Amino acid sequence: MVPEIPLLILEGVLAVAGINLSLTSFGITLSLRGLGLAMLVGLTNRNRSRGTTTGTADRSAAIAGEV
Repeated sequence: MVPEIPLLILEGVLAVAGINLSLTSFGITLSLRGLGLAMLVGLTNRNRSRGTTTGTADRSAAIAGEV
């Protein structure tokens, strides 16, 4: 879910400056949700690939130390 509190604060600050925008409209929140989903998928993939390379090295080092 897109946290709307920062959007509401930014909307209030812009309203004081004389710029009236609706930042909590469906189009803006949908694009922010899409961006968040893309970031989640990218970071998850990066962590998953980093975990498989590190996990293999740790397992082989632990096995070599035990023998």
